[in-house]
Amino acid sequence: MIDDLLRQLEASGRVDSEGCFTLDRAKAREKLQRFQLADPRAYVLELVQAAALKGARRARFDIDSRDMVMEFDGRPFTVEDFDDVYAAALRHSLEPDLLARRQLALGLGSAMALGPTAIEVESGDGTTGARLQLGPRGDDAFEAMQTARVGTRIHVRERFGLQTLGAFVRNLRGALAEERLLRERCVYATMAIDLEGRWLSGGLRLREAVCDEIKLTHGPTTLVCGLRMDGQGVPVVHLVKDGVWIVSHELPEVRCPVGFVAVVQDHALRKEVSQTDIVRDAAYVAMTKVLWRGAAHAVAALAYRQGTGAAPVWAEDVLLSLMQHLAELEVNWHEDEPTGRMKALRALPLWETTKGQRVSLLQVLAELEARGRVVFTLRQPPDGEPLPGTSFILRFLAGDPKHAVRREILQWILRTRLCNVDVVLQRRATWRARPTAPVLPEGVYLARHAFEAPGVRGEVGIVAEPKADAIVTLVVEGCVLSQLHLSLPWPGLRMIVAADAFRPSADYDRLARSVESSLALLHAVAAIPEAYAGLARAPQSAWRDTCARSFCRTLLQRASLLVLWPTARDRPSPMMQQAIAAFGAKRLRLDPGLDEGRTPHPVLGMPLWPTLGPRPVSVLQIRLHDAWGESVQFVVPGIIGTASTDVLVLDEDDRALLQGWLSRPAVNVSSGYRARRAVTADVHARVEPKVLQAQTLEFLEARQSSVDAVEPVSTSVHSGGSSEAEVEAAEAAEAVEAEVDLEEGEEVEAEVELEEDEVEAEVEAEVEDVEETEVVPEAVPEPSPEERLVEVLRAELGRVRERDDTLLCDEHLERIRVAPLTRKRRALVAWAGHEGVIVNREHPLVALVLSEPHGDPVWRDYLCAAIYTAINVWLEEITDADEQRFLVHWARHAALR
Repeated sequence: MIDDLLRQLEASGRVDSEGCFTLDRAKAREKLQRFQLADPRAYVLELVQAAALKGARRARFDIDSRDMVMEFDGRPFTVEDFDDVYAAALRHSLEPDLLARRQLALGLGSAMALGPTAIEVESGDGTTGARLQLGPRGDDAFEAMQTARVGTRIHVRERFGLQTLGAFVRNLRGALAEERLLRERCVYATMAIDLEGRWLSGGLRLREAVCDEIKLTHGPTTLVCGLRMDGQGVPVVHLVKDGVWIVSHELPEVRCPVGFVAVVQDHALRKEVSQTDIVRDAAYVAMTKVLWRGAAHAVAALAYRQGTGAAPVWAEDVLLSLMQHLAELEVNWHEDEPTGRMKALRALPLWETTKGQRVSLLQVLAELEARGRVVFTLRQPPDGEPLPGTSFILRFLAGDPKHAVRREILQWILRTRLCNVDVVLQRRATWRARPTAPVLPEGVYLARHAFEAPGVRGEVGIVAEPKADAIVTLVVEGCVLSQLHLSLPWPGLRMIVAADAFRPSADYDRLARSVESSLALLHAVAAIPEAYAGLARAPQSAWRDTCARSFCRTLLQRASLLVLWPTARDRPSPMMQQAIAAFGAKRLRLDPGLDEGRTPHPVLGMPLWPTLGPRPVSVLQIRLHDAWGESVQFVVPGIIGTASTDVLVLDEDDRALLQGWLSRPAVNVSSGYRARRAVTADVHARVEPKVLQAQTLEFLEARQSSVDAVEPVSTSVHSGGSSEAEVEAAEAAEAVEAEVDLEEGEEVEAEVELEEDEVEAEVEAEVEDVEETEVVPEAVPEPSPEERLVEVLRAELGRVRERDDTLLCDEHLERIRVAPLTRKRRALVAWAGHEGVIVNREHPLVALVLSEPHGDPVWRDYLCAAIYTAINVWLEEITDADEQRFLVHWARHAALR
């Protein structure tokens, strides 16, 4: 090994003076001869390197079976060089003459290992020179001399033997090892090499045909590179040191494309011990930087060819593969390089759109900057038009490897901002497959009203069969875009509306928000009172009265038509505020028309309010009774009395609602009547659907008529003076009222004409009759873990809201659900449009909370905070400042818990 040789040579030296040392020439020569190349006859390559380091421009070899003669020009060797020839092997300077002396020593030492009879080196400048003679017994000699020789001549003479005879035969065939090595390893030499009349060297150039030949020089490194014309082969570089090709290295495809080939000449490189490879030191690293720069230039040249249509057929695949490697390295695609590679790659039109056009990465990045996302599809939509808010849709065919590579490149570059819009495109196709006119579908309606405003058309109706929810159908560009199922105080409402200002959202799942679309919706909502006015002309039924009563209540409350959008009513967004200002806020306020000189709404004239008599009364009748100066009398629900239409049956809410329109307080006369047993009332409550409540009350009143009624102690109280008998009757009524107990399981203990047993028999008969006509449902099942979790979350959020009731409305709390997410499956909480907030049942945190309902409350706190964040992200009217205030309240709530 050369390192062992150098250590032995150093060990053989003696200290001559500080800073230098000399060698025993005999011992140094002996040890140097022990060093052999892998192929000893490669000594001729070491001599070529020595000539190159001496600046030779020409070299000539004459080789036969016994002699090797080499002559070359350039700077001559001196006596000092021959004297110091062995010490030069210890030095690692980059000074060319010292390196030449080192290569000469290695070459002569390897030649001596072959056992020649003599080696003679003569070198001169035409006047003076030096001679070095090496013998087989170590009798070296060197001297200065006068000579006319210009340059250097090296003669190696081998002794005659059987090996010599074999070499003679090989020489006749032109197959001597020295000749073969020179022909193979000197093809990149920059000096002219003549081997017995044949020129071997071709200079530092590529032997393969390339698309564009790139030449670079930086410091001691000279590079020639390019991409093979056939685009085949692993990337490779041929390393040349001082005119001799030392080794070839394969290059990583991450740095260099397929088909890349390069030749590098660098005298700063150092050979390994075997002299067949290069040491990976700092000089090697510096050389590779020049190599990478050359590869980038070659890629840029190919990319420009591709852009002009002059590239070979394989160019696109090679460029895509290289871009894939660069994307995985997470390079900055916005930055340019001196080589122009990134600029050229960005400009390549490699991505196909649904319109059949091609866009470049530069256009993709511009789309990302402008829109915040880039969309693609895995199928070809029929029309190919872009989505709202997008300039184009990229198309990647499923199963196509080239399309898969293109998609992978963009996924590395854009990450989550590359979005698959196949679902969106399906929504668009579904929307366009539902053409319709802005007219309610065929069916039976209690009332219908068509409306029209500038740019707005539609119809409002109330269905004739009991339906709890309200449905609003939105028609955009002549097709049904979506249907909103709303929980409103007006059951059975149906509305369809089309407007010129309507535009679909980017995901085709709702209307795009704009002032114009909001204004169009306000025109549609304003038609609702006209539709409910038609109920006065509809045939009487319990369902008609239920619908009319629901609207009558909102009329008496002077409610806003924005009940359709609770968030817009509570805290309108700036966009909604502009629409309301343009429409007129007063036009959105329901007007019952009960003020003097106004025409009351027709619903107020409908007999909707139950009495103790067989017929209900209307709001106008109640107001007329109040106008006559008489107090309105009422009893609480569940009272049995005479068939009197002068006494209303009102619950607490209805009483408070009507009281606001009366000139004097309504009088509660419940104490003068007998109450039904609480158990009977409980049966009624269990078997009566809310939407059929009015019909059930009529049935019970009919059943009650078969039971002997007890005359009230006092049937009316007038505003005038009272007689003595009336005062006594009133005191007796108060005494009876004090004894009435409506709690479950207790019987009324009042002084009545019937005996207690008869009353119980009548009540039991009543219950039996009810059970014959009504089916009592089974007991309510225990709530599921998800339902219990929703109750806990609503309760916690409600407690925090009590500190600041502007942060959340009841609708937000009611629209919280726990269910698996079909989209955004990894999300903890997501907003699902009209469905509200969905807590992901499949999320690990939610599964933990469901499995440990009494565990650490911190996880429930975290869920509540996530719910509010989801509401904040979706709703414009809730700002980050609101969320910050909410979290402050939450922290206080948690600290007090």
